[in-house]
Amino acid sequence: MKGSTSIQVDAPPRRRIHLGTRGYLTYFLFTLFVSVLARGSRLFIAIGVIVGLTLLIAPSALRLLRDWRFWLFPLILIASNLWILPADAYFHGIPYAQAGVNQGLQMSLRSIGIILGMQGLSRSISISEMAALLERVSRPGLGFALGVAINMLPLLQENAHNSFQALKMRGGLRHRRLQSLRLLFISVLVSTLRDAEDIVAAAQARAFRPDQAQRQALITSDQDKPLAIGLILLTALLIWPL
Repeated sequence: MKGSTSIQVDAPPRRRIHLGTRGYLTYFLFTLFVSVLARGSRLFIAIGVIVGLTLLIAPSALRLLRDWRFWLFPLILIASNLWILPADAYFHGIPYAQAGVNQGLQMSLRSIGIILGMQGLSRSISISEMAALLERVSRPGLGFALGVAINMLPLLQENAHNSFQALKMRGGLRHRRLQSLRLLFISVLVSTLRDAEDIVAAAQARAFRPDQAQRQALITSDQDKPLAIGLILLTALLIWPL
């Protein structure tokens, strides 16, 4: 034999639900409703369902949970409720309100569910898809504006991460931390506005005008309707009072 032929076998792709525009919007509305309206132990079930559904629909959105800075916000919510109500428990001699801990935990879970829904939606549909959907039910241009705003969320997160790392490498957090945080906020804001301006400029270069925008066909999938029926039933189970 002059040579051997190697056969490469590709790894099977990760299973993922491919939805249309309406399907992704249904997913987002489900995360919003159950995060806000679920009560008691069903709230924990709702967040578990949201995490599992996000893993199937938009797994890249779960990368946010790996960032330790993301968990600072839930911890602040819980800590801010420790002493709002009268103290009825002690931890190493420190009084705190058990009801405040429960209230802060529920607030944290609701915020996590909503954030995951927003991340999943922004990473799954494009600006043109959002514009095509909202142009059917709203004033001209509103769909494009909202689509730009939603798709700016990943860019906002990336700009915040890059600005924080640049400020940290330059030792900006060692001295005058309040001024450094102010400069960090300004840097993130300016970078995000610049990215949004680039998107609008690209649309204008392609002769896009909100008052003359053509109605585009929505991306559809065979899984949209079964998913919508299942999520409606699941929403009713999670928020219906016992």
